[in-house]
Formats: sequence, structure tokens, C-alpha cells
Amino acid sequence: MKRIFIAALAIMVLASSLPLASAQYGLPDLGGQEVVVAVENAYPPFNLIDQATGEGVGWDYDAWRHICELLNCTPVFQQAAWDGIFEAQAAGEFDAAADGITITEERAQVVAFSDPYMTYGQVLLATVNEDRYASVDEFVADESLRIAVQIGTTNEQTALDLVGEARIDSFDTFDVAVQAIMSGDADAVIIDSVAASGFIGQNPGKLKVVGEPFTSEALGFTFQQGSDLIEPVNAAIAAMQASGYMDFLYNKWFVHFPAETTFPDLEGREVVVAVENAYPPFNFIDEATGEGGGWDYDAWTYICWLLNCTPVFQQAAWDGIFEAQAAGEFDTAADGITITEERAQVVAFSDPYMKLGQELMVKAGDDRFASFDE
Repeated sequence: MKRIFIAALAIMVLASSLPLASAQYGLPDLGGQEVVVAVENAYPPFNLIDQATGEGVGWDYDAWRHICELLNCTPVFQQAAWDGIFEAQAAGEFDAAADGITITEERAQVVAFSDPYMTYGQVLLATVNEDRYASVDEFVADESLRIAVQIGTTNEQTALDLVGEARIDSFDTFDVAVQAIMSGDADAVIIDSVAASGFIGQNPGKLKVVGEPFTSEALGFTFQQGSDLIEPVNAAIAAMQASGYMDFLYNKWFVHFPAETTFPDLEGREVVVAVENAYPPFNFIDEATGEGGGWDYDAWTYICWLLNCTPVFQQAAWDGIFEAQAAGEFDTAADGITITEERAQVVAFSDPYMKLGQELMVKAGDDRFASFDE
């Protein structure tokens, strides 16, 4: 467990601090406006209902919350059926749609797309013991095999191109298509590789990808034609890619989803985390919102996602922080704290999550010395 936990912490180094990224990339300010985002809640790990809480979670939720952190907007998530989602988008029933949507010329006649935020390939998803075929070519050649897909997807069109309508079973949602192969009613699902990872994560030891991806496509968010949200969202996507936040989300939802079964379950327990709010980029106060942000906030949010706990951030002065910790004023302290033997006499430390060195920082233009020795 320890190895996995430290790997998860290493992933979080990729996640940039939200307010810093917003300022660094000169992003537009949407003035707190609400943005209604359509999600299917049936396409893990992009979006799904958490059975423990009944709440929607997934890559789309995290991505749009981050976009709105960057742009100063408020995401309002609205469940929408996949069938008819583009027509509903064009009619203005919501502002944006997020559902792992492949960018196609046909769809672009109805809705407008953001810039791509991810590229992927389509794959064959099968039960873990499947051994009748090892590639898409072998599947196509065996006319006794059937494909399950979701209606109206690019995967359905790929299936039609590969084997024709007679060998296809189309379903309203992908989770039903996956159940079809697990019950033996179909022999493979054609699905996007990133979504295949989600279903494999939800069904450990039961599913696998057979062969290699056999297409290359791009995903984007959709909007009404001419929407004034497209340009700001494109700017936010570019900032998220440049800052490493897209890598962070990919690792969270496509590598470590669901949380490893070896992690303890803290059953929703509150964990009070002390932060100084004066040590960027670990922690600071965003001047625009008055809220705390930084690496420590993102790290503890992710830790509690893994362990099923709730982080409660409490501002604490650096002077006396170890004595306050020892007295039980908070559960843990997060402030870029160096591990030392002296401090370890007062408080206990986690395993290290980062290594660093000390440097000399001076005002720009100071040329009186060029090294520590000088």
C-alpha cells in the first residue's frame, strides 16, 4: 500500500495551483456566471454516480470545476441522455456538454466543439478469459462473434463499418453494453480506450482490452454554435495542458480509478489539515476569491478521495505549528515541511512526498555574487 500511496502523491506534483495558473496564463474572467454542463452519468470514468454518496463524479466533473476555477465561473451539472444530446445542445438546453465526445464533422454541423483535450483510440473490450480472438482482424473474421455498442456513438459507426448491422447489438448506454458481454450475450464492446479503462476499474478482474487501439480520434466539449464560452474554455484547456493539470486528471481517473482496494476506508471522516496560507505554491489565499488554494489543498483533496475522508483546512501560523500539532489542535499539517530529527521529537512525519534543495533568492538585477560560495 505504501508504494501505491507514494506513487499517488508523486502524481499530484503535476497538478498546478489554480489561482496561480489563472494569473500566469492571462485567462478571461467570466464574473462568476453559472455554466450548465450536461453529463450522462453513465460513462465512467468521465462521469458516473458514486454509489456510496449518490453524487456525480468523474473526469468531467473535476475538469469543469477546474475550468471554472480558472475562468471564475460556477459549473452546474445537469444529467442528460446521450440519445439526442447534440440536438438538445443546439436548442440551448445547456451551455456545454461533457461526455467524452468525439469530434466529428457530422456533429460539427449541429454543435460547436472546443479544442481537443484528449486523443484516444477505439478498442475491443472483452471478458478477462476471452481467448477466441487476439485482434480486431481476428474478431471481424469470425462471423459467429457479436459486438455490443452504445447507440449513436462513433463506436457504433465503427462497428457497422467492421462487421455490418447483423452482428451488432446496440444499447442506450455503455454500461448495459458491458453487461451484455459479461452475461455472454455479446462477445466484445467497441469502446474508446479511455472509457475501457473506466469499466475495467469498475469491474476488477472481470474485463480486459484485446489487441491494440485501431483508430485515432480526439475528444472535445460541445457548445451551441457561436457560444461566447468557446474561446475562454479553449484558453482554459490550453492552460490545463501547459500546467500539467490534464496529466493529473488522467492519472487520477484513468490510472488510479477506482481507488486501489488496498487503501484503508476512513468512512467519510473529517481530517483537519493545518495550512499557513502564506507559502505559495503550497498554500496561499487567492486574492480574487478570498479562498485558499495551492498544492497542499489539491494533495489533501486527492488523498481524501483515495481514503474516503473529508479534508477541513484550518489556517495556522508557522510559529508554534509543531507544538500546536502535538497538542492535537489539528490532525495533520501541510506546509512544505522539511523532515528533521529535531522536529521528529515533537511530531510524527509521513513518508517523504518530495525532495528539494535550498537556494538563494535575490531581487532581479543583483549581480554582486553568482553562487553561494561567492
